[in-house]
Amino acid sequence: MTIIKAIRTYLSECPMLLNLGSRVKIDFLQEKGKSVSIEPLPVNPIVSNYIGGGGERQYAFAVAIKFPYSDEAAMNVENSSFFEEFADWLEEQSDLDHLPDLGEGRQATKIEVTSNGYLFGITQDMKYGRYQIQCRLLYEIE
Repeated sequence: MTIIKAIRTYLSECPMLLNLGSRVKIDFLQEKGKSVSIEPLPVNPIVSNYIGGGGERQYAFAVAIKFPYSDEAAMNVENSSFFEEFADWLEEQSDLDHLPDLGEGRQATKIEVTSNGYLFGITQDMKYGRYQIQCRLLYEIE
């Protein structure tokens, strides 16, 4: 299984993402309506190499979500608050050692948030905002 597919499967179990009513996609946000996408980020995947072989690696990604957007503060606070709850859920799952199954030869060790959730952009008609949060999966290879 690829790492991005393992992350997608893992995040598809997140109650908050399930409540959005949209499947978790990879590199794709729908034009209209709530939508969730996992998007790989460019980082050096090597954290460290072990002397006897193997090592620690990282896979950085953004979770992007398209939410309705307006000039009403309450709606935008709700959108931003979603990411605080998501970060808490991810931290709790990592603390419980409930991590993605990466398949043979790779073992997930931690999944964490590396940035706060933030507004990334707004559609031209100003009806939807693209929000995202950056994360990373740490794992060991044999």
